[in-house]
Parts: sequence; structure tokens; C-alpha cells
Amino acid sequence: KFGKLNSVQIGLFDVLDRFLVVRKNDLTEGSLRKFKTLKKHLIKYESKRKTKLGFKDFNMFFYDDFRSFLLDDKEMINNSAYKMLGILKTFLNWSNERGYNKYLEFKKYKLKEDSVDIITWNEQELQAMQEYDYSKDKRLNRAMDLFLFGCYTGGRFSDLSRIEWTDIKDKFWILRAQKTRDIIEIPLIDRALEILNKYKDSTTPLPQISNQKLNKYIKE
Repeated sequence: KFGKLNSVQIGLFDVLDRFLVVRKNDLTEGSLRKFKTLKKHLIKYESKRKTKLGFKDFNMFFYDDFRSFLLDDKEMINNSAYKMLGILKTFLNWSNERGYNKYLEFKKYKLKEDSVDIITWNEQELQAMQEYDYSKDKRLNRAMDLFLFGCYTGGRFSDLSRIEWTDIKDKFWILRAQKTRDIIEIPLIDRALEILNKYKDSTTPLPQISNQKLNKYIKE
């Protein structure tokens, strides 16, 4: 696709497209999605500021202005904006190492994040969620099965959504973590096995629900 072009001729978004092609086998779907989102934000930024971005534009003035754009126009919180700048920095570093980007001012970008409170359930709260009667609402029942299975195993959503019956062996979940690519043997406690037993006649061990809908149903 890019064989007839050289680094001088390739534009910013051409290089970003090439990055996505080259890295598709060693990045998770979630990580690739973040770089695609970065591209959308940069295109929106160009439209809003009535400018056309090139590698020479990624200086400290851009850093300040793009951060303001993410906070004000995209209504991100501080941490989300800094994460997006970190994704941009990763791409700019990759493009520099491959000769597309000779400008290095992006290395000055600071990626500070606000500390956040990590909220966890205590045992009583978890028990209340387990014992609630969801039988009148199949939608919430399925969502809570998926969520509680994650609580019992520590599995990420990306791993829960890919679980297959072949991954369940002798009361263990044999997991190849999507994020780290490690193979992990997770022992399944009785409550986790009870959830799997509910779906024994289904094609997958757990309900298939999108991340967005699962979050919405959990809040409900």
C-alpha cells in the first residue's frame, strides 16, 4: 500500500494509517481503537482550528491548544486528555524512529494525571448484589451474571467477552489475557461455576453484552 511513497511524500494521516497496519498484530483491539480515536480527534481539531497538521506542528503551542481542545470541545476530564496526549506521543515517537518525523519537541510533552479514588465493593455489598432477585428482568440478570463472574475471577471485560467453552477445563478458566498475552489458569469458585452452569446450553459460557451496555445496566 505504501511501497511507492517515501517519507517525504507521506502526510501525517498516511503515516498514522501505516502505523495502524504495521501494529495491528501486536496491539490489542482496544489499543488500536485508541489510535483510531486519536485520528478522529486530530481531524476534528484541524477543522475547528482551520489548519492542516504536519509533523512540524507538534510543538508545545500545539500541546497546550490540543489539550484545551480535548477539555473544552470534547469535554474530557484531565486524565482522559492526558491519556490521549500519551497516545499521540507514542505515535510521534514511532514515526520519528522510522524517519517520518524529524521534529522532537513532542518529547517535552508532560503526561501528568490526577490521582483518583479506586472504588471497590466490600463483602456485604457484593453479597447484596448476588442475592438480589433479577428474575423479573432478563436483561439485568444477564448483565449481573457477566459482572459477577468478573468479580469472582478478576477477568477484564476484554477477556470475559472472548471466553469460549474450550477455555473451561477442570474447574479452571485457561485464559490468554488480551492485554498482556499471558496464559493464566484461574481457579473457578463455586459461585463462578454456578453462573457457567446457567448457560451450559448456550454457544458461549457467558452472556454476550457490549461494554457500553454492560456499564449502563450495572449503573441501573
